[in-house]
Amino acid sequence: MGNGCLSNGWSIISSASTNSQLAGVLAGFIFTGVTISLGRPGSRNARALELLCAAFVVLGFDSYLFSLVAGGNADPICARVWSEGMPASGMLAVGGLSVVTAITWMLAGRTSPHEDASPADDRDNSMISLDRLARFMAHGVAVAVTLLLASTTFSYLLVVYPHHILPELGWSVGLSPLVVGSASIVLSWYRSKNPTSKLTSRISTVSLKAASYEILAYAVLGPVFAGYVDTVTVIDWRKSLGLLATSALLFGLYIPSLLLIALVQAIAPAERAKSG
Repeated sequence: MGNGCLSNGWSIISSASTNSQLAGVLAGFIFTGVTISLGRPGSRNARALELLCAAFVVLGFDSYLFSLVAGGNADPICARVWSEGMPASGMLAVGGLSVVTAITWMLAGRTSPHEDASPADDRDNSMISLDRLARFMAHGVAVAVTLLLASTTFSYLLVVYPHHILPELGWSVGLSPLVVGSASIVLSWYRSKNPTSKLTSRISTVSLKAASYEILAYAVLGPVFAGYVDTVTVIDWRKSLGLLATSALLFGLYIPSLLLIALVQAIAPAERAKSG
């Protein structure tokens, strides 16, 4: 700390402007999708709108957070700027999976556009395949973004602790993708065994509502933490480095991992088409 933020190698600061644009573009597409979907009836479409609204808020704030990080390349406390980028990375991951989970609800119960020209059995199989594709997409995105968050977190730890990373922190970061991946596999296995059970539908609906409110809370607390970090002086950083670094891990990895699991639980349940 105290020598500014180096630009060699990968840096969350160097990529912040691009991530800010990405979050802003995603938020713009979500706003358009929400506007179009407001006139579409159906309970599944309404549930998708819940997640899209939450995703719009978190990605909107995230775009601003990344722009804040992009402007901190001359900050004398490099760890402070990286700490601001941690919740920004977590919010981007959560917002992205929220969109994918919402898509599973939009695709649930939908068939191919050529269903009228197909036999009843083909329509049924087409719908099941589309549902399966949507769920597979959500599970894959959950694991992929957790791996990216873990990689970003390791880079953050190297900035905060350049000489020695605490083993406890290293293990917790390394295990986070395994936890999210295991939860994704278990939930996928249970859904495959009970695709149309009432319990599966109940878990998806309750998890969706809970995840929507939790994402909104995270969308507010993340920028609040980043704003507080921006006010910390050099002396305070040296005194409270452990606490601030742990808080950054909380907002940048641990909370997002829990929200990713909740979003995996909120994936729309399979629905078999009615023939005839």
